[in-house]
Amino acid sequence: MERRCLECGEALKGRSDKKFCDDQCRSSHNNRVNGEVTAAVRLINNALRRNRRILHHLYRERGLKAASRLLLLEMGFNFSFCTHLQRSGHETFCRWCYEYGYRERDEDWLELVESASDPQFCMVAGMTHSWPVAGSTASQSRAMSARRRSA
Repeated sequence: MERRCLECGEALKGRSDKKFCDDQCRSSHNNRVNGEVTAAVRLINNALRRNRRILHHLYRERGLKAASRLLLLEMGFNFSFCTHLQRSGHETFCRWCYEYGYRERDEDWLELVESASDPQFCMVAGMTHSWPVAGSTASQSRAMSARRRSA
């Protein structure tokens, strides 16, 4: 049985474990196979970077310690993505985008915070727990909170 290139189908010569006829076919095949995964990761990373940039702008450049949910939405903030959560009291959580975070004051207002040290394990206002989250939604966060309270 004749072996064929996985990308172009050309007959292979040489090593018995060879899969591609040349570097171009190998590269094209790997780019095509990994393209969907890479695109999904890129979209998530772009959303996280945009969220961090918005929080940085509001907290550092404008000096705000609180902001309305509407302002963040108007700036393009996506509340579905954060890097991790930290408990900040009995029933509240701080949601982080790297070293910048926010916690709900009420339905419309958010308190903005910045980590002074390691963003993953920062202790702000008595926070004692950290749960990594990638692409969590607000409803998932509330469900997680409810499960932890009942446990």
